[in-house]
Amino acid sequence: MSAISFLRGQAGFPDALDWSGFQTAIVESDAEIECIALGDANDLELVQAYPVGVAFGPRAELRWRKRRDGLHLVLISDDGAGLPEAGEPRSLQPAPEEEGESLQCYLWGEWDETAQCHVERRIPRPLRYPGQTGTRTVLRLKLYEFELEVPAAGLDGVRTERKTTRIGRYAGIQTAE
Repeated sequence: MSAISFLRGQAGFPDALDWSGFQTAIVESDAEIECIALGDANDLELVQAYPVGVAFGPRAELRWRKRRDGLHLVLISDDGAGLPEAGEPRSLQPAPEEEGESLQCYLWGEWDETAQCHVERRIPRPLRYPGQTGTRTVLRLKLYEFELEVPAAGLDGVRTERKTTRIGRYAGIQTAE
């Protein structure tokens, strides 16, 4: 069962958070965006220092953003796992695939044999995608649906109604097909 859970205003990452299902992180600060392979504790320490990021693997994705009131976290898991201390996760359903719908997103840059990295001429710096060499690279995506109760204004005032919403997550980095 796929699930989503949320935590807001945290002082830091929960100690009980299991990072073992995440293989890659895309992190950003005011000055940079980096793609980092998560191989050991030093990598985890590095990515956790960034104010904004997403760590992902084939079974789960963790998003975070540091705000004035603390760290906000979202976990999407295909194993039904939730964030520690977040309460019961909400169930997600796989979104039906639509004809012609691509479940991948091309990453910036083309392989440069001389530089041995991906290069995008409009971004004057090397782009390093873990495990990817010699070809165009994509992020694999997974789509889900879940029900939300949202406010709806009408002639009789404000009420809530149920609305189906789609959410996507990164599932991995791979060679473009």
